[in-house]
Amino acid sequence: MSSVGARFTFSSPDGYQLIRDIVRERLPYVPHDYQLDGVCKLLDGLDLVAVIPTGAGKTSYYVVYMLMLLELSKNPALAAGAKVPADPCMVMVYPTNGLEEEQAGVFEQAGITALVLNANTLSLGRRGGQDLWKGARTGVSVLLLSPEQLASPGFEGLLQHGPFQRRLCALGVDEIHLLYSWGQVFRQAFRQLGYVRARMSLHTRMIGTTATLLAGHPEDTILRFLGLRRGEFHLIRRSNLRRNVRTIFRTLTHGLGGWSFADLRWILTSGRKTVIHCRTIAQGFRLAIFLWKLAPPLPDRHVRIRTYNALNWPSYNTRTRELMRDDPNAQIIIATASFMVGIDLPNIADVVILGNLLNADEHVQWEGRAGRDPRAVADARCITYVTPKVLETARGLCAGEAPRAQKASGGKKATTVQMELAAVPANPTFMAFSLPSRRSRCFRWCCTLSPRKTSHTFSSRPNSITFAASCFASFAKIKYTVLQLGVTPTRLQ
Repeated sequence: MSSVGARFTFSSPDGYQLIRDIVRERLPYVPHDYQLDGVCKLLDGLDLVAVIPTGAGKTSYYVVYMLMLLELSKNPALAAGAKVPADPCMVMVYPTNGLEEEQAGVFEQAGITALVLNANTLSLGRRGGQDLWKGARTGVSVLLLSPEQLASPGFEGLLQHGPFQRRLCALGVDEIHLLYSWGQVFRQAFRQLGYVRARMSLHTRMIGTTATLLAGHPEDTILRFLGLRRGEFHLIRRSNLRRNVRTIFRTLTHGLGGWSFADLRWILTSGRKTVIHCRTIAQGFRLAIFLWKLAPPLPDRHVRIRTYNALNWPSYNTRTRELMRDDPNAQIIIATASFMVGIDLPNIADVVILGNLLNADEHVQWEGRAGRDPRAVADARCITYVTPKVLETARGLCAGEAPRAQKASGGKKATTVQMELAAVPANPTFMAFSLPSRRSRCFRWCCTLSPRKTSHTFSSRPNSITFAASCFASFAKIKYTVLQLGVTPTRLQ
């Protein structure tokens, strides 16, 4: 593989093949080339930021990297010059408790020991007489934390423990786009990430993943929070377009402030597994009552219609995910932002978004909950309900009209979302995310087949517009500003 005395280079054909050989017996899939590329760069000593579509396998960067560290710690002769501690460990930071629990199961399925450390698990541990922070010092390969735990005395004690610092190999942060949106508003704990990295040893690698990294100031801010400098880390950026999901904008005929949601009656009779995004928990409660009253009074009504938010017991949210995945009678989840990131349910057919979006990230993330497994859902949809005025403004923007300035309630100026859509002769480019105009080819056997084409379909409803991702190439370059009072129409036809 390499000359005597030379350090083995993982970013090489030999390195790719070595990883494939090691993980073949441990994973039920073969990693894509873009996943191997990131893992190889990490093993060669570079930090990694990966921007890939929802459902494209962001977790594989962490799983495959950890599998390689564990194997190299046992068999250092596999790669000359590779230095891996005897008991390697990775700290993972996730935005929600539900995502931590779900991802812990993914690591465990790959044979990697994982421990979730959040307010719920720490409380349960104390009741049972266990100090989970001390238990995390040895024998656990992946620690899954919420951002709030990074400033806790328990985590500080862990970093001060010399043997743990020596075995710590990586700090992983999933959904790094939230550093800019949530970190700026109500989750200040996200800002601890940069300080935490500075308190770790120099050999600790940084891994950041997301499907949405807005170019410009948001991207610069996130990289600064993570302590990353351009040119000193490896960036993988792939298109986040979901070609298997139809995007639909429909106009509301009734307001969203009351107890009636007549525009959503169709969901009950559609027979499709649906997630409905509500901006607030209160709105979700009112919608749940409305649908509950309309649904037939059958014994499984509590299974058919469920809520998912931060006020529910964690066990209730966990049960909701299990029912949606495994029970054919579970049809509707009424969720807040806690469901938006990372939740991987393969059989969601429809995502319904009520009201205004704050930024382009939200639309891409919510759309990413639908059709994650094309074998289970052949016609996934993302349906956004907007006011007639917003739809009129959006159509005007597509026609080249300049938007009129508006003010939010209370006299405060509404924030704006700057977006660009560009069409190129062959492939679409979503300029707001600075995505590549061409998709790099993966030579994994299943990726060499011809990609499935996306048909142009239009809704039969009079107050809606429907389009597929492949429609982008029909547009000239459009640059527009959409006020927060409206909606971020990330893919207008």
